[in-house]
Amino acid sequence: MFFAGIGLEVLGVDTSPAAIEKAKKKAPSLKKSKASFTVADALHLETLGRKFDTITDSGLFHTFSDDDRVLFERSLRSALRIGSIYFVLCFSDKEPARWGRP
Repeated sequence: MFFAGIGLEVLGVDTSPAAIEKAKKKAPSLKKSKASFTVADALHLETLGRKFDTITDSGLFHTFSDDDRVLFERSLRSALRIGSIYFVLCFSDKEPARWGRP
């Protein structure tokens, strides 16, 4: 939503239809929104039939098993153009527990 709110073209993807519907309802309130949203599996981004300059992952990567992380990497490769950027916000088992990690 942040990127859509500053006028960037955004495609939001989630496996949850409820999350996608919530995002669709919120997007029109953003003044500069160029956002669209679709239900899709991040492990199979090739099904979108699109390539992106940037993919931002906010808290998804760490939820995958080791095996699914390999699938996710392949999925990302299918959706990123050569020279594109993947930003990831994830948690580590090396983070100090006192800050309240999941």
